[in-house]
Formats: sequence, structure tokens, C-alpha cells
Amino acid sequence: MTPRSFAAFYERYSPEVFKFFLHRTNDGHKSDDLTGETFAQAFAKRGRFRGTTEGEAAGWLFMIAHVQLLQLYRHGKVERTALDRLQFYQPPATAAEALRSEELIDAKAATDPLEEALDELSPQELLVVFRHGLQELSYSEIAQELGITAVAVRMCYHRARRRMKNNPQLRKLIEGDDDGSAR
Repeated sequence: MTPRSFAAFYERYSPEVFKFFLHRTNDGHKSDDLTGETFAQAFAKRGRFRGTTEGEAAGWLFMIAHVQLLQLYRHGKVERTALDRLQFYQPPATAAEALRSEELIDAKAATDPLEEALDELSPQELLVVFRHGLQELSYSEIAQELGITAVAVRMCYHRARRRMKNNPQLRKLIEGDDDGSAR
């Protein structure tokens, strides 16, 4: 991807990436920062992109955005520790905030195996998982975007899910700890 084609890619997808972050953070400033960092990472890693279509590139971009969001949650914990060291007063967390913190800690634990499992997927599989599994688009809508049949999209989706399920670390995360209890 040349810098000129990347600029066009940025123009096309930056509003969507911004909305993705805004919906999850409810903070315009953080959403701007995360959008910029997502595209900076995409530009830096553009040589590793294996896809051939714009749709595959979009799926790849949104997976980078997802990782950026998880890193934001991780960074928040580091920031709180630094404020404690400086003895900066912060009011105690509400019950809802405490519950959200537990969810974020669980999300952090899931990041590494999930990233590893996603790295094993082809760009097309990654796009299909993102579009169908996360954005809840129908197989027909995805098929039209990719220029293939809905049956091919469904097969691709199920193949990707099977590959992810066969990842031992991800399976352990999904099934729970060694004692057999689910998280």
C-alpha cells in the first residue's frame, strides 16, 4: 500500500473508526487519539498486510482498532497506579465501576490468546469474522461486499471459527481454568 493509497484509505475509513471508538468510550478526545493511533499502527504494519481487497483491509484495520481499545483499558490501570504513587486523591469506585474493572481485567487476559488466534486467520476470514460476528452483517451483505456467494461467506466464517476454536490457548480461555470452572 503506497502512502497515497493509504491516504485514500484513511479518508474512507477514519469516520467509521472514530464512530467505533466513540461508541465504546463516549469520549470524543479519546476517540480522536485512538483513531490516530490505529491508523499509525496500520501504516507502520502495512507491509505485513496479506489481503488483496478493500474489504479485507477494512477488517484488518478494525482488528487493529480493537487491540488499541484493549490497550486503552490496560493503560488506564497503569495511570491509576501512577496517580496513587503521587498520592492523588481519587474517589472510590462505584459498584458499576468495580464491575466494569473486572470485565476489563478479563478482557486483558483474553487479549494475547485472541490476538494469536486472529493472526492465524487469513485476511478474508478476519474480515468475515469481524463483519458477521461483531458488526452482525448478514452473509449476503458480506458476500456482496466481497464479490463472492453467501454460501462461500458462511463457509469462510465457520472455517475461521473452527480454526480459532482449535487454538489451544483460546480454547483454555473459553472453557475455563484447569479445575474445569468457566470464567
